[in-house]
Amino acid sequence: MAGELLIGEVARRTGRTVATLRHWEAIGLLAAPRRINGRRHYPPSVLDRIAVIELAQRAGFRLTEVAELLTAAPDKPPGPAWRTLAARKRAELDELAATIDAMRELLAHLAACGCDSVAGCAAVAQACRSERAVGGA
Repeated sequence: MAGELLIGEVARRTGRTVATLRHWEAIGLLAAPRRINGRRHYPPSVLDRIAVIELAQRAGFRLTEVAELLTAAPDKPPGPAWRTLAARKRAELDELAATIDAMRELLAHLAACGCDSVAGCAAVAQACRSERAVGGA
């Protein structure tokens, strides 16, 4: 069919590897394409699908979550499942941001502190106590 893309062309246009595209097909992120003489022939719309997958990944979604988002109702507007996953991902990112902020604060202290050693630094000791309390160790 005119306009169809072979897997190598899809890989070249998207910057993804052929192995990645095959994996995404195997886990259901990409529909199995037509095969002619054993070669995959993708419709041009696969490029849009891959762009959505990449956007979701940049937003922090794991492939299993992307699959959930895309298989819920691929031809309908996002519904409750999408909003639930987005809210959950936002909470995860907020938690990660708080952790990163605490790490930056500690690193800023370490860069400016006058302690003779890291082991003798009160800020490091406090950070270790906090980490143990959070980790439950």
